Amino acid sequence: MKKIYNNNIEIGKVLISNDYPFGLIKYQDENFNKDQTFKSESGTFKVFIPEWLKI
Repeated sequence: MKKIYNNNIEIGKVLISNDYPFGLIKYQDENFNKDQTFKSESGTFKVFIPEWLKI
């Protein structure tokens, strides 16, 4: 599993890194911006939240 970072703080892990990656992110800051670019140990990525998931 690769770690996910936001401002050099670990906030999650990539659980599946095949053709359709999947990760879990834990965010506690009410100012969390899901539209920013995040980084892992091997690259950068954007968060996609499915429409059916109500957050």
